[in-house]
Amino acid sequence: MKRKGRHSIILTLCIVLIVYIPTFSSDTLIGGGGSTPTQKPFENVLISRIGKGCINDMAYTPDGKRLVVATSIGICVYDVINFQLIRILNIHKKPVICTAFSPDGSTFISVDKKGIIHFWDTDTLKHKHTLHTDAYVKSAVYSPDGGTLAVSHGGKQHIHFWDVETGIKKNVLTTVDGRNSTVHSLAYRQDGKILASAHYDKTIYLWNTVTRELEHSLKGHEDDFEMRSIVFSQDGRTLISGSQDGSIRLWDTDIGAQKHVLTENLPRVESLSLSPDGSLLAIGCIDGTTQIWNINIGKLWKTLKGHNGGIPAISFSPDMRTIASSSWDGSIRIWDVASGQQIYMFTEHYGEFRSIAISTDGKILATISSGTYTICYWNTTSGILQKTTRMPLSEEFYPIKYLTFHPEGKALATAHYDDSIRFWNIDSGKELITLEKVDRNPITAIAFNPDGKTFAGACGEDNTIRLWDGDTGVLKEILTGHTDWIRSVAFSPDSSLLASCSQDRTVRLWDADTGKQLRVLKGHRLAVLNAAFSPNGKTLATVDNTRTIHLWDTDTGRQKRVLSGYRSSYLCIDFSPDGKHLAAGNTGGVVDIIDVRSGAIRQKCTGHWDRVRQVAFISDGKMLVSQSEDSIVKLWSIKQ
Repeated sequence: MKRKGRHSIILTLCIVLIVYIPTFSSDTLIGGGGSTPTQKPFENVLISRIGKGCINDMAYTPDGKRLVVATSIGICVYDVINFQLIRILNIHKKPVICTAFSPDGSTFISVDKKGIIHFWDTDTLKHKHTLHTDAYVKSAVYSPDGGTLAVSHGGKQHIHFWDVETGIKKNVLTTVDGRNSTVHSLAYRQDGKILASAHYDKTIYLWNTVTRELEHSLKGHEDDFEMRSIVFSQDGRTLISGSQDGSIRLWDTDIGAQKHVLTENLPRVESLSLSPDGSLLAIGCIDGTTQIWNINIGKLWKTLKGHNGGIPAISFSPDMRTIASSSWDGSIRIWDVASGQQIYMFTEHYGEFRSIAISTDGKILATISSGTYTICYWNTTSGILQKTTRMPLSEEFYPIKYLTFHPEGKALATAHYDDSIRFWNIDSGKELITLEKVDRNPITAIAFNPDGKTFAGACGEDNTIRLWDGDTGVLKEILTGHTDWIRSVAFSPDSSLLASCSQDRTVRLWDADTGKQLRVLKGHRLAVLNAAFSPNGKTLATVDNTRTIHLWDTDTGRQKRVLSGYRSSYLCIDFSPDGKHLAAGNTGGVVDIIDVRSGAIRQKCTGHWDRVRQVAFISDGKMLVSQSEDSIVKLWSIKQ
């Protein structure tokens, strides 16, 4: 009885300790120079995810029943007989760059941005093993005997050869000594004796895989355009190359000379696929069309139309009855080769989201993806797509890179890759105004003044900011002072100030009416990326890709505080409507909700696979939107 009593006392003491001892995060969160531990941040609830990831590559399984798609969130496997998503293989922690099947078709690989290669069983989709290359991969191909993987890495001039079974690096081929010529794509000749490598210097090199000696250098594509894809003919005697210069060139691999040019009049070429029998060549173009050419006679056979964006990946089915094309418009389309008719369309694979914008009332989210001509409008409460506005596909219109709402919510401004800026009526989709074009002066940031009277556009070439009348589009002022590219611009809530962030490591405050420079804020060690005004306009928060957040007094231009001690570097920032918190998107794919007074992280929005590039609180601050380089936009519920 005495022993039982002692046990009861010990148990009671344990319960008391568990109840009354406060629990802290295992990590000490330091904010604003403080060092007091805080409770573990609250994990916010994801309301909606927009997109299934940007498509980088795809291929049919050997039996033609499935389509394996490499995306920014993993490998998506589609049933192309019953037209349904089978599974998303998301073991990767970074976007998947490419995929390839072993010659016997029993295995396929998925290669991510960090150089990790996973091997999968084609039939069961079970993971087999992993190969760590420890560098960003641009291209990976199986040797014809299936025993070797040839891998090229971004920013490097080497091709690495790995043993598929052991995972051991066999050897390294240094492609071009002393020259900056990254390998963009690789292709083995069918006999395995020749490896072709396409480089950023617009040259194709043919290598003897036994001696590792250079056999031939093939030159002919224009210098100012990337070479996107190369493929060998069935007999291996011809190499086909496609470039953004709009040409398809055929090369004699025996003598290393150009045989002939199939065409030089295409829109920018993004991808190639040769039919299994070698007779047809599918060409994916920037304008959203897929052209099918008869290689034997050198004639265009069919043009497949329907996409509204470039075609980064394309693949013939093994039986040649269908062809799959992916586009930056978010779709994968399955086409009947004989008739040229679309059979089915998989959706929601939007390309890399280039820009997002929130309407003033917080009800609508507008998005644009890289290389597309379509603006999507989403309901922020449900995440449901409400409408799309398609820009004209013509030489006069270039893809959109930035967009922003007019404060009244009836118009939208877009900045394009041809340096033009256009205003659009949201309801009708009609163009309202085209601002005076700034030739050869890339637009790097845009913003409307909250009162709608002024529109600001930052120009990258001359480091200026142009102010236009928000109603008429008439140029009002040109602001000079920065000495390097301007990364972002933001107006104060009362419309009186304009803040600009630059790679010259300064933030400048301007009078929004007169364009007069008021103050230069100095203190950043790196290029300043983003800024946000507090709701009362008295404080400006800025970030510079370090683990700090700078807070400035907008009246005096003096630095109030530097919030520091965070675990990841911040790229973007926004104030909550009550001014008490900051939402900061970091390089690790997380949005931190930070208490402005203490600098402590109070909440976290986790789940992105790559760097967060844009964050914005919605209306009353109960919701947050984040956009990441994983090509996903997420809507979050924020704890009040």
